Amino acid sequence: MSSDTLPSASVSGSPGNGWNRFWFQQILPGRFHWVRFFTGLLLTCWLLSFAFSYQEAVGRDGWLDGKAEEAIRRLPESGEIPKSWARDLVPSSPALLGTLYLATIVNAVFLTLGWATRLTAPLAWLSVQIFTSNPILYDGSNALLAVLVLYVAVGCVGMHFRLFDLGFAPLPWRALVLERPSVFANIALRLIQVHFAIIIVMSLLHKFQDAEWWAGDALWYSLYTPFETNVGNLLQQAGRRDNWLVLISLATYLTMIWQATFPIQPFTRLGRWVMFLGGVIGWIWCDLIARQPVFGPAIMIAIVASCRSVDKSSSR
Repeated sequence: MSSDTLPSASVSGSPGNGWNRFWFQQILPGRFHWVRFFTGLLLTCWLLSFAFSYQEAVGRDGWLDGKAEEAIRRLPESGEIPKSWARDLVPSSPALLGTLYLATIVNAVFLTLGWATRLTAPLAWLSVQIFTSNPILYDGSNALLAVLVLYVAVGCVGMHFRLFDLGFAPLPWRALVLERPSVFANIALRLIQVHFAIIIVMSLLHKFQDAEWWAGDALWYSLYTPFETNVGNLLQQAGRRDNWLVLISLATYLTMIWQATFPIQPFTRLGRWVMFLGGVIGWIWCDLIARQPVFGPAIMIAIVASCRSVDKSSSR
């Protein structure tokens, strides 16, 4: 039994009891508070990353204003630009937008430290919706951040259900001592686990539609992007071409295998190590090669939420 699970009173190993244990088992909330801590930290760093350009990136009169959006939508080759309901919540005044931006950073810091989480967690989710409503800041990695903040908010509101009690929720290293067992902590972690498993598998199904992944050379295009690759770069690899292509093909197929087995990895000790190791390698790749600084940490937070042992004592 892992350190954050508690013995269950059930004695039957029926599928119904297994379903109830998976979703509704009471656990000590230490792991959830770690997920909340790292999610708040990631949110804070993400907000600070555009501190000097938030007016241009988010504002109604920024790089992509309303007229530009509508003009792009009318282009047949442009594809569909997602339009968020939170776009209407972006203040038109630069002063109000600046105030909102500063308040959002303060709120993210409070969420990270665990202060008034039943209030700061939902506000953090709302702030992510607002600041990703402009297509400039909306991409797949930021969408993962929105998913994490949403389920952290579910856990925080459920664990601290007294609406007007804005007390201190403990930092991760104090949670095991100060917090009581919680069903909502488990629900939040399981929601993250299931949602990210769906995202990873759907990403794999999307890869199945590309011939480059079947051929084993898909990662080559990330290493040698069109705007940075020249004849000199390619000539440097000419002498070790065959070995280099073998390594790229191996990494490509291992990536696909890791994604295909992602949903079942948390349920065995070996699988959890494979999940963690793959997440670390993916984080390094996303930061150094793909240049998606949010994607890697978001996946690692989801892995922390998922890598929890099944409580075997509850099935006896």
